[in-house]
Amino acid sequence: MKGIKAKIGVLLACLMLVVPTLAGAQAQNVKGATQDLRAALGQLLGEHSVLAIIAMQKGYDASADFNEAANALSANTDDLTAAVASVYGDSAGTEFKTIWTSHIGYFVDYVKATAAKDEPARQKAIANLEEYRTKQAAFFANANPDNFKQDAIADGLKMHIHHLLDAFDAYVNKDYSAVYAGTRAAYKHMFETGDTLAAGIAAQYPTKFPSITSNQGASDLRSALGRLLGEHAVLAVLAMQKGHDSKPDFDAVSLSLSDNTADLTAAINNVYGSEAGEAFKPIWTSHIGYFVNYVKGTAAKSETDRATAVADLETYRMEQAKFFASANPDYFKENEIADGLNMHINHLLDSFNHYDQASYTAAYSDLRTAYKHMFTTADSLAGGIVAQNSDKFQVPGTTPDTGNGGSTGNGTDIDLGTKFDITTVSMKINSKNLTVNGKVTTMDSTPILQNGTTYIPARYWAQATGGTITFDKAAGTTTVTNGFNVSVYSTANPTKISLNGTAVTGTSIVVQDGRVYIPVRSISEFYGWKVGFNSMDQSINMSKQYEVE
Repeated sequence: MKGIKAKIGVLLACLMLVVPTLAGAQAQNVKGATQDLRAALGQLLGEHSVLAIIAMQKGYDASADFNEAANALSANTDDLTAAVASVYGDSAGTEFKTIWTSHIGYFVDYVKATAAKDEPARQKAIANLEEYRTKQAAFFANANPDNFKQDAIADGLKMHIHHLLDAFDAYVNKDYSAVYAGTRAAYKHMFETGDTLAAGIAAQYPTKFPSITSNQGASDLRSALGRLLGEHAVLAVLAMQKGHDSKPDFDAVSLSLSDNTADLTAAINNVYGSEAGEAFKPIWTSHIGYFVNYVKGTAAKSETDRATAVADLETYRMEQAKFFASANPDYFKENEIADGLNMHINHLLDSFNHYDQASYTAAYSDLRTAYKHMFTTADSLAGGIVAQNSDKFQVPGTTPDTGNGGSTGNGTDIDLGTKFDITTVSMKINSKNLTVNGKVTTMDSTPILQNGTTYIPARYWAQATGGTITFDKAAGTTTVTNGFNVSVYSTANPTKISLNGTAVTGTSIVVQDGRVYIPVRSISEFYGWKVGFNSMDQSINMSKQYEVE
């Protein structure tokens, strides 16, 4: 690692380009070498995941902008490569780029094979992705053997691959709700990956990347706001494209954008209270509606409607700026917030206008600019919030006295989000192993795959999800109860299914060897579970969050 000090200096310079420096005294609360490293890696890896999903959709649809979407993904790879090279050297950067680029190519191969209905080619792409993750994990483990464990890195890459394949498979199957739930999960996971990489690099070079334990809360706030605001920008651009093209997944991506708004509102609630959250949400939601109006006006070739939408966006930005300035008058200046929102609006309109004009290179350049700008916005918001709440965020020089010489915990008394427990369930086709939260039990039957639908034994589904199951031989029914939800299945008529008393169409159960098998995705999602099917090892992976006190 010859010349590591100089290389780290280059990395920090690169990071400053990605995450611009905050002006003012509050900058010290959210910035620093380690915080910047964490923010930049999350930003770039998160961008990779959403650009990859967009490119896979565009490739499958044979869209005119596929090449430009792929080029944006390549530009992201160049940025990631520069970051790796600045820490580990040019040779390592070249090696990283070759390996990393290969997995993008394998995703493209998977898309092409799916479009051609070439199952052997699909399986080859999956095998290549499996080989890729082993090589990529070895690369990081060799670069940082004390802090990066190859098996752990490989497991994380497996999850990344699963997320992207699941989102694409759902797109092909027109399960658009699953597409965008998967897209959001993939995006969030890459920020977690960025955290892992940043922590490992910081541990490897502690002099250049000092511990942020005493300032963890501020860093967490900055990271969370960046992730959510960046996601908003990408989903908004994608929704506008889908609306322009009258794509069938427009409603689903719009709903995902609404889910993002709900998460942003929750963040406002946690900092400023529910009354502020109630004021924030309709203002923020309004500007999404105005973008939709702009798209509709463009489709109708109505300059009047477009001008009205632009005027409404102007009104919005002033209302939004006033909201933040009122919430934090000492650190949020209304005119500065309004200027930042003006940039956000222009970025999205520019990207859409270029898309409408078939200037796709400019459209995707604008998308990347819009995405990056939201992290600058997050820095400003986080810096102001931390400065406003210096008694709650533990910052250098303001460590609270706990009475025993210790700290107060994670560095903040502000609840940055609802706390959840997560239950995970996994099974595999033709395997009798049932894993719930890491604990393995043996079933007497296995999940099956029929006509593209995955079915699991009703008894074990109920057991895994904490429900109960009863059989009525006289009526020929199987009933599963989980909380307040009840599903009833007829063994005499497999297509007769009711969920909370409402008949369900378009799906059925399978009765085999006297056992009832239920369609895993449709039934599990009814009960609030997220479901993914991994084509690589034919595993069914389910998860559900439970709010805890």
